[in-house]
Amino acid sequence: MLNCNNCKSTILDIFIKSMGEGFPEVLFRHYNNERGKNSNNFKQKLAKMKNGDEMCLSEMTTMINDALCEFCQFDDDQKFSESRGSDKYFNLYFEIWPAFTRTNHFLDSEKYETIAGNEKDIIAYTLSDSLIKTFQKICNKEYADNCMPSNEPKVLFYKDDDKDYKEDDKDFKNWKERCFRPEFYSSFSDVLKEARNNKTFYKWPIDEFKKNIKNKYETVMSKVFGDDYYSYVAKLKTKKDSRRWTSFEKLFGNKTNDKELDDMVKKTDILADYQIFQSRMLAAYFLENFRAVLPDYVGQENADKMWKIFYAIIDNEKLQNLEVAFNIKTDYSCGN
Repeated sequence: MLNCNNCKSTILDIFIKSMGEGFPEVLFRHYNNERGKNSNNFKQKLAKMKNGDEMCLSEMTTMINDALCEFCQFDDDQKFSESRGSDKYFNLYFEIWPAFTRTNHFLDSEKYETIAGNEKDIIAYTLSDSLIKTFQKICNKEYADNCMPSNEPKVLFYKDDDKDYKEDDKDFKNWKERCFRPEFYSSFSDVLKEARNNKTFYKWPIDEFKKNIKNKYETVMSKVFGDDYYSYVAKLKTKKDSRRWTSFEKLFGNKTNDKELDDMVKKTDILADYQIFQSRMLAAYFLENFRAVLPDYVGQENADKMWKIFYAIIDNEKLQNLEVAFNIKTDYSCGN
């Protein structure tokens, strides 16, 4: 049977692959000044982790968590992000990432030793159990409302010695509106729901963005994806496939150094639409890659079962028993 560490390592590897080729190089740039922490070292540890090295598994989890936390929350070098915080990529770090790393009751303690099945079934069973919890949470109608901050987090905006602090400060209110839009918290669930009848997860957020910004759409997309954006975007909307992280670097990282895009987005009325588009496209990117790579780890039949279960959550239907779905046998008496 697949041992516990190898199961954890495989699930972590699924997350890494779902982030796309080029993910380590981009995400670990802030580690490059620290000895032993860079993308090459990341790849070496990844190889050891896959061979069952428990220490490397722990180190890899910590490295990804630290870098992902920095990327998803804020980065002072990013044009359209906020140096004092933003929840634009909240779902990825606070909900999706934990689903691939949480120590659930199958991977925590002796209970894992009580399940039996082939390797792909066990991975599908264990990951499904964790993702079900996440999707049930983020697809709840009240989830976004519960995530919206109150008027209290002024400490994130004002410095301790800020003499200009005011309870009704307009700058604070404007900052809060920009950084904590309700659409940020529902990005994954919205993309999941709207993709039900579409070929890819990208179609809905792209169509919504085009509809909302109208005549600015072509200029913005050409700056983000290049002059040949039209054919690339057409493929995003119609072709199911995994994509490279670096293909979306301008959109996700905002490091465009492009005055025209800066003027169009930051200094006009499309800033909100653009930031919501970023949030939804990151969701679409991860979900599309996850769907593409999942069969390599669990087999196509299990992957199809997993997506059927996830959409049952969206449709508020009764979920199939996971043990039956993935041919898992358990004997919990062994753990007592």
